[in-house]
Amino acid sequence: MILNGDLKAVSEITGHRDVNLTIKQYEHITTEIKAQTINAIEELDIQMKQTVRGTKYHPVPQENSGTALSGRSAVW
Repeated sequence: MILNGDLKAVSEITGHRDVNLTIKQYEHITTEIKAQTINAIEELDIQMKQTVRGTKYHPVPQENSGTALSGRSAVW
C-alpha cells in the first residue's frame, strides 16, 4: 500500500497521527517485499545466463586458433 501511494495519504487513511507510526507499522512489509524482489532478481539472473549462453552476449569460449589480432592488443 505504501509503495503504491503517498505516505502521508496512507497515514491519514489508516488514522495514524504521525507518518512515522505508519512507517513503523508497515516496515516489515517493505522488508518482505525487498527479500522477494532480491530472490526474483537472482532467479532472473540465473535464467538470463542460461538463455544467452552461446550467443553474442555470452559467447562460448573457443580454443585459440593461433591467429594474431593484426598487431592490436585486445581491450576488455
